[in-house]
Amino acid sequence: MDVTARGRPAAGRTGLWLLLALSTAFGAHNPAMRCISRSPLAFSKRKSMGGGRIGLSRTSKDKEAGKDDEKRFSEYVEGKYQTFITSTAGYFASLKPPEPQEAHGMLRIAQLATVHLGPNNRLLDVGTGTGDMVPFYLQGDGFNASQVVGIDISPGMIERAREKFPSAVFVCGDVDTMLLEGLGGKRFESIVINACISHFWDPVATIARLADQFLQTEGKLIISHPRGREFIDRMRGKDNSLFRHGLPNREDIQLLVQGPWSKLKPISFNDEADYFCAVFQKAE
Repeated sequence: MDVTARGRPAAGRTGLWLLLALSTAFGAHNPAMRCISRSPLAFSKRKSMGGGRIGLSRTSKDKEAGKDDEKRFSEYVEGKYQTFITSTAGYFASLKPPEPQEAHGMLRIAQLATVHLGPNNRLLDVGTGTGDMVPFYLQGDGFNASQVVGIDISPGMIERAREKFPSAVFVCGDVDTMLLEGLGGKRFESIVINACISHFWDPVATIARLADQFLQTEGKLIISHPRGREFIDRMRGKDNSLFRHGLPNREDIQLLVQGPWSKLKPISFNDEADYFCAVFQKAE
């Protein structure tokens, strides 16, 4: 699998990722693996010649906790995380425009997401928050707000997004349980998962579901963060209960597209100090 890349070398050790790919792909049908596939992911530090990395690997603690995964998930969504995203809606809405460097990263992401879209195509902005990416999408040639559908689990953030961009469609809901009918009933030509993968309970399963049920054939799926891996690592150091996961590296992606993300073909991979963007296309 050829993945073009910039940035630091990928981490070693593939055993945990091979187990992850198999358990996620077959866990629902294999009782012996179900407890693994249902347990949450913890992207733990791994060592390579490039130093400490954050990879997508399960800790032994997570495996042991698989039996009460549903309870822990409910507590996570309804407890600290729900409180966090609800209470900070006003804060995010009041923020000044992003710094030039971050804004440049957001524009790069938006250009990749919209360059292939025609006037009848749609873009799904996952974890849209207060709609911060929308102005950058609108800089695309001929692209307009009515083509954007944003989804977020926070009612407060969705309310702010609707106030800012009344022409766009914003849906309050959980992307892990939302049906396509709730998002207009038509598959999307572009899906952007920007600056939110760290908060997903099980990002491997969520992204596999998005690709399978929501992405149009030959459409693009983008995983990104305009402030990059180092920012996420710092935030995880402060509170890894909210920033549960790091960002996938190139080796992780190569394993995933051979397993649970088999419908996705890697197109490009940029892992810079202050910018992260992995672009995929859905295979026919």
